[in-house]
Amino acid sequence: YERAKVREIVEIIASGIQPLQNRKVQKRVEHDKRLEWVQHWVNSGFRALEEKLSTTAGKYCVGDEVSMADCCLLPQVFNARNSQV
Repeated sequence: YERAKVREIVEIIASGIQPLQNRKVQKRVEHDKRLEWVQHWVNSGFRALEEKLSTTAGKYCVGDEVSMADCCLLPQVFNARNSQV
């Protein structure tokens, strides 16, 4: 059951947050609108993630042990901070 929770969180990160932070994807948006676009969609992905974490989190994403979800989340947090999210 916990493995399924981890996979669900990883999927939210992998499809709802990470791709929108790729430079290749961002280059498809006009330069002057890029930051606003990234902030909007990354915030949307993090809201979905936070909703899920409200039912699974302990000390970490799923309970009190580090999982793949935590490993996937950390780089996205750093990338989001670089985008002023």
